[in-house]
Amino acid sequence: MQDKCSFCGRNRDDVNLLIAGANGFICDECVSQAYDIVQEEMRSKSNLDLEHLEIKKPIEIKEFLDQYVIGQDAAYAPFTPSKSG
Repeated sequence: MQDKCSFCGRNRDDVNLLIAGANGFICDECVSQAYDIVQEEMRSKSNLDLEHLEIKKPIEIKEFLDQYVIGQDAAYAPFTPSKSG
């Protein structure tokens, strides 16, 4: 018996690559098709809407975080460049 893809049934001689698994084989074309299907499913399940993503300015992020983190200005002081020149 000749090895063949468990998904499409193509023989080893008819494909570029035949990958052996625990209970069968899969050819390179079926792998490519499966990859495309997985990518499409992941895109359709994603709740992230990048077109309407609002990116905050650094000062807005700092102002938001300052509501929850106290004393950060004092902690950053040793790391800020001196204004005296």
